[in-house]
Amino acid sequence: MNSLKNIIILLISALFIGTFPACTKEQTKPVENKEKKTQDSRITRNLLAFKANLLQKSTGSMEMDSAIWYIEGILNLDNANNPHKFINAFSLKDSMVVIPINGSVTTDQINEVYFAFQNKLDAATGSNSTIKADAVDIYVSPTILKDGSQTFYLEATIGEEDLATSYQPFGPNDNWFWTNNAGRCTGGGTPYDARILLQNRFNNPVGSSEIGYFTDVSWAYLQPYAYPDPTNPVGGYMIFANGLYNPLTCIGYQELNYYLSVFDYLINDNLIPGKSFSNVIIKRDVILINPPVPDIYSYWMYYGVFHEGLPPQ
Repeated sequence: MNSLKNIIILLISALFIGTFPACTKEQTKPVENKEKKTQDSRITRNLLAFKANLLQKSTGSMEMDSAIWYIEGILNLDNANNPHKFINAFSLKDSMVVIPINGSVTTDQINEVYFAFQNKLDAATGSNSTIKADAVDIYVSPTILKDGSQTFYLEATIGEEDLATSYQPFGPNDNWFWTNNAGRCTGGGTPYDARILLQNRFNNPVGSSEIGYFTDVSWAYLQPYAYPDPTNPVGGYMIFANGLYNPLTCIGYQELNYYLSVFDYLINDNLIPGKSFSNVIIKRDVILINPPVPDIYSYWMYYGVFHEGLPPQ
């Protein structure tokens, strides 16, 4: 399950990467990370194709191991592909008995198991948009009956999104223009803007008291179009996009808190082996395509080898 969960958490991101030309800046993600995302994209397409066939009841019979992998995969894809932290987590369990035919699970049986478990997850999350699944695990165990029946078990972790525990959250009056030191949308607060405040909070997490310095620093360049996320209430990406100058775009506090909530995910997605996150610089940027699109934020993420204490003299 752990390996599948690690794959699922990046599926949505990987599916859409590469559709927009980038500015002429070099990105220093490790090669193995790019190869992994290519693999994740193939798995995503495989799962999406299976789900489409499932809805049309045309998946065909398959061996038990394959049925488990596909059912678990699409349940995670639908319910647990979010990168958020969780609080007040609880465990959700359910089960269903099926009788394989010649060792295989039929299309109807796969449909029955999938929709039963999906309905269970829907009932648990309800209408509260902050309640989500963190991981879904499916496994099978034989029953004590002599008919060869098998029990499909669902185990899921459900929790409430903890939107901004690592970083100081924005309050209801924190609606800021996106750039140009333009201050609050209601006036005042200059010489700040949303870009400056996000950068400051990313670089100064709550409770951080480590004293040290970094060596062997590398960087990664992030654009919003590489990180789509439909749970963003406004922009649809994990990084702000579509900034306008006339009228100047205002970013509301709820959207700003969303960017806080996914920042740790972006850190870990670009983590360089043997190095730790150092700091981020947020720049106003633009994707050069024809016709031109509104401006965006780009994140310049810096990673290095951390050493405790003061640097040597």
